[in-house]
Amino acid sequence: MKKSITLVAIVIAIAGIIGCSKDGATGPAGATGATGPQGPAGPATVAVTDSFYVASGQWVSAGGNEYTYTYTNANITSAIVTTGTIQVEDWYVGEPGWFSWPNVVSGGAGYRFSYVVGSLTLYADNFTSGPPSYGMSIKATLIP
Repeated sequence: MKKSITLVAIVIAIAGIIGCSKDGATGPAGATGATGPQGPAGPATVAVTDSFYVASGQWVSAGGNEYTYTYTNANITSAIVTTGTIQVEDWYVGEPGWFSWPNVVSGGAGYRFSYVVGSLTLYADNFTSGPPSYGMSIKATLIP
């Protein structure tokens, strides 16, 4: 009796597996669903890139081995300061391309930056023999 019940259970299981297999052609596609709601509007300006040049003599001593250069820019708005960001890059003679900041150049000397509404301040840190002795092109990308 036990063998009969086991055999019947196996036959039912096999019939269930075979009965669920896909043999026929795929049916027609269903109707297209409703369009979702409109998403929020994006910012009017995605990014503004501003380029300028800092000559070697434009750096101002901030004490110790630190030098600063402040660039005034009306495009640095409160929206950029509170919810956006700024990316800074430099390129100077002898370099193969743009370098992102912060940037360590050699022996612990390097560059960093800060910004407030209306201005971007560049810092040359740990320059033990004076400010940078070369001019550089700066590219600031303002992202709201």
